[in-house]
Amino acid sequence: MANRLKCYAKAFVASEINFTVASEGQKSNSPERMAIFEGHDVWLWRKPYFWDRIPVFNLFFAGVARWKLYAHLFRNQEIDVIFSAGYRWPQMIVFALIARLSGKKYVLELNEVPHSIIVSRYQTKATNQLKKWITLHFAFPLIDGFIVISNNLDSLAMAHANQKAKTIKIPILTDSVVPKTDYSLKKELTIFHAGSLTIDKDGIVTVFESVAKAITQSGMNIQFALSNYQTLPGIKSQIESIMDRYGIRDNVTFFNYLSKEELEVQYRNASLVIINKPDNYRNRYNFSTKLGECMSYGLPIIATSVGESANYLQDGENCLLLQSSEDAEELSAKILRIVQDPQLAQLLGEGAKNTADRYFHYSNYKETFNDFFRNL
Repeated sequence: MANRLKCYAKAFVASEINFTVASEGQKSNSPERMAIFEGHDVWLWRKPYFWDRIPVFNLFFAGVARWKLYAHLFRNQEIDVIFSAGYRWPQMIVFALIARLSGKKYVLELNEVPHSIIVSRYQTKATNQLKKWITLHFAFPLIDGFIVISNNLDSLAMAHANQKAKTIKIPILTDSVVPKTDYSLKKELTIFHAGSLTIDKDGIVTVFESVAKAITQSGMNIQFALSNYQTLPGIKSQIESIMDRYGIRDNVTFFNYLSKEELEVQYRNASLVIINKPDNYRNRYNFSTKLGECMSYGLPIIATSVGESANYLQDGENCLLLQSSEDAEELSAKILRIVQDPQLAQLLGEGAKNTADRYFHYSNYKETFNDFFRNL
């Protein structure tokens, strides 16, 4: 999400739209505005509090502190548009009411179906369905504009928005990066996975099974590196079982934290990536940001053709497509095709890079953003 917001920031500046990011995650004892680059300021409005370190209390005081932001948005007449990403329905409603009462416009970035995945043991399908219903029927009708990343999300937004609301479709965005250039066969090969470890979103258990099969069947030194090990207990149990059953623990590395520079190194050094999106309700509406990032680095990709990504993926040209997200044998065979054929790896990597430059780079959308915001 941080990379996507950075791309929005650069696109806004290229569109000659001045803006300030109100950062809640970054706290400062002396709240101030910092210039990130020309036209892009960050306002560190949130002070750290003693209560932040105490469970339960930290949630209450974070909510109290957030009213400082609300008050600023309401009073500041230099603000024309409130643009939010990542907030839930209560904040959406508050932002919309502030905009309505102060003569501003409120725009929401819609990058996934609201409450479409369980990411905590305290969530259930029933509670998520209720939150989704509230979001669609109470928050969406108050919003003036939507930036959506897929055609299906566009349809979802307009089905619940008011008649005057506007939408634009902006696909996953990428930045300029130093891409992979070495596709030669090496003694040690790395499959890199960045992001969440879920079944519904990433088919991660099938990915582990396929990587394990590729390692044991080929005898090659294939390493599987993952940016984190944060997942639900049931999924972690399945992953642990696969590593033990195939004896591949020494081939798997879980990172606790990767800096921006370390993440870039992992991408450029990766032999391939797997984006195994199951064909379900959530994935048919969403569009993997990770796909754009991997393509921008020129990585050979194995992926499923689900949802919006189907408009950009061409089997054998910029990726290898899977017929099923649950077939570990098929995925394992495609892994071995790439790691054993450097020419194929280069063909797919260069095709992916060309796709990212043509469709996803933020600079392609500066005029679109300019027209959208100035005509709300």
